[in-house]
Amino acid sequence: MKYISDIENNFTDEINALKDMSEKELDLSDIPEIDFDKLKKPIIGKFYRPLKKPISIRMDADVLEWFKSYKHYQKIINTICRNYMQKHQERK
Repeated sequence: MKYISDIENNFTDEINALKDMSEKELDLSDIPEIDFDKLKKPIIGKFYRPLKKPISIRMDADVLEWFKSYKHYQKIINTICRNYMQKHQERK
């Protein structure tokens, strides 16, 4: 049976072996290059999902019915509101 101390010793040995290696000896070929241009403007919602809160608003009945004619109409309304918010934040 392996104990935690045995596992820690194995990792410690591996880490010490890596520390003793020069940069030229390290094989980094499986690590992808970082594209810093892509990191400048993150895509909202790809990995981060903002907290959703239930609300109650008054909306013209015909506007609401038009949105409801689409599948996922709440998501569409949220996207429209987010785009409006982002456009007007730049003005501040």
